[in-house]
This record gives sequence, structure tokens and C-alpha cells, in this order.
Amino acid sequence: KEIVLTEIFEIASKISILRREVAKDFQEKVKIELCDLGMKNSKFVVDFSNIPEKENIEQNLTSNGFDVVKFMFSANAGQNLKPLAEIISGGEASRFMLALKNILAKTDNISSMVFDEIDTGISGEMGYKVACKMANIAFSHQVLAVSHLPQICAMADCNIKVSKTVENDNTIVSIKTLQNEELLNEISRLSGGLKDNAVSLQHAQELKSRCDDYKKSIK
Repeated sequence: KEIVLTEIFEIASKISILRREVAKDFQEKVKIELCDLGMKNSKFVVDFSNIPEKENIEQNLTSNGFDVVKFMFSANAGQNLKPLAEIISGGEASRFMLALKNILAKTDNISSMVFDEIDTGISGEMGYKVACKMANIAFSHQVLAVSHLPQICAMADCNIKVSKTVENDNTIVSIKTLQNEELLNEISRLSGGLKDNAVSLQHAQELKSRCDDYKKSIK
């Protein structure tokens, strides 16, 4: 038994060393992504538990080794690091998940990704930056996104509008692919513009052109 536990401890120690080395690179990549997404003062650390003594390996061992790992996070300057799951807000969580997806998209074997309102809590220029990150992922993956943000809709290659209406006390769901003028009208509406308003439509066209130019730049 002692021989087996010694071998297990050596293997688990090697795994732990590798994890800690990879974690340093992972931390830096997350920081860069979060900075791109407007969180330049945020801090992110992968925190590891202490390596147990060899004689205590049996009490600390799991199927994943003996490491207990926590993601520690601080969104603003001057704030102490705390467990990410306990303090992150909705908008911050959206951007953090998008940062992770951008990093993992380069190495994963996932062909399709679904983002269900990942733009929660963001708007304006930050909405455009999130749309750019999603376009980066879409360069090598199929991306399906549920969104009400005009910047993300303008960045999409295909837009499908889902609408609900009530007729004779029945709820009817309709689906329509938007193109050209219909798409610009919808981008305008999501931006808060008036229907068929020339200024709102011009803004929608400018946003669509900006997004199209970005997609061309990454191909």
C-alpha cells in the first residue's frame, strides 16, 4: 500500500506542477481578454490549495489529483480578490464567459457554440467589442446567439427574428430571416430609433458597415 501511495503522490505532484504552469499563462490570457472587454482594472488569479504532505495523500486525493482550485476575481481597482462565483455581476459574468470562450476556442473540439443573451448588462461601444469577440469565435466555429443588442445583430452573418403574437387567445410564434432593408429596420428598432426614420436608418447602416468591415479584417 505504501509503495502504491508513494507512486500516486509522485504522479499527482507532476500533474499539480503542470497545472500551475498552465495556470500562469491562462491568467495572463484572461487578463488580456478582459482588458479588451473594458475591464482593464480587473484582476484574475487561479488559486491552488497547498500541496499536502506525502503521508496525508490518501485523505487529500481525488480522481483529479490533490489540487483544490478556485478562480479568484476582482472587477475594480482597490478591491480584494474574492471567489469569482460569489461576487461577479451579470454583466461581468457575460464578459468573463466570452473571454474564456475566446481563449478555449483556439484549442477545443467544439464545432458549435450557443450564446443565450451573453450581452446582458452591456451596451454602447462595449457591445461592439463583445460583437467583435463573437466574430472572432465565429471565424472557426458556428455561433448561434440570442440577442437584443443591435451591435451583435449587425455583426451576424444571418439574422432570424422570432416574434410572438396573440390571436384568438392563442400565442403564435413566428420566425423570419431578415435581410437588407428589413435587417436595417430591426437594427434601428433595437437601437431605439423611430420606425422608418432616416437618421435612425442611417445609424443602422453605419453600424452594419462597421461590423462588415471588421469581419473582413479578420479573414
